Amino acid sequence: PVASCLSQKYYHIYPEYGLICIPLLESEFVLHIPDLYHELGHPLIELDNPKVAKFQNNLGYFNLRVKQHFEKEISRREMNKISKDISDPIYIYKDSWLQKWSVEIFCDLFATYTLGPAYLWSNLHMCSKMSWDVCKTPTHEISTHPAGDARMRCCLIALEQIGFNEDAKEIRVKWDEFVQIVGQTRTEDYFIAYPETILKSAAEFCLVGIKEIGCEITTPTTTDKVNRLLNDSWKKFWKDPQTFNEWERIAVGTFKDKL
Repeated sequence: PVASCLSQKYYHIYPEYGLICIPLLESEFVLHIPDLYHELGHPLIELDNPKVAKFQNNLGYFNLRVKQHFEKEISRREMNKISKDISDPIYIYKDSWLQKWSVEIFCDLFATYTLGPAYLWSNLHMCSKMSWDVCKTPTHEISTHPAGDARMRCCLIALEQIGFNEDAKEIRVKWDEFVQIVGQTRTEDYFIAYPETILKSAAEFCLVGIKEIGCEITTPTTTDKVNRLLNDSWKKFWKDPQTFNEWERIAVGTFKDKL
């Protein structure tokens, strides 16, 4: 895709036009570049291309699992309550997953599996600046994105699956600290909307799909220069935030010189 640095809506993509939009001057900094990996997941899902059909198929298999899960829960509730209650938010959860959430989760997972911890750190940083309502659960209409906390839980599952256990542990501590500071709580309805079994299924199906289309899965020993720059940047930021700006300026300049 072509990149435009004139976005006024953070990172987003128009898959049908092959256009990624990022904020002005974002290319001079590194901490949020990992969000590009999420946006690159959207064309894999939305474009008609046989090269990515197996990835799309695995999204379909996951959606089938989601449908089965919620239909079973709906049947159980209807049986217990005798009559059907269409105001029950369980229908909203099901439709949100099938229409919007599964796509966003798969893009999160694509970024996690192909880049690693840097994507999760970037997401945490973005939420701390832009979105504190990270445990929000819809009740009356479908939402376009799942709760930030559910997305992070899913990405942490994926990170552990590819060997980043220590990184996942460190990120989980920081994330839980953030959730507590902003006063968010994981309610009973939240766990009904975002059950652990569904998040684990998403991680499993997405990993298979990525492998089947030949994308490289990152590991703790990956030496790709882009991967290393983005992951090392977050390590440097947490280790010595006071000198990070100068380190970043030099690192970006050196990286561009060697492109």
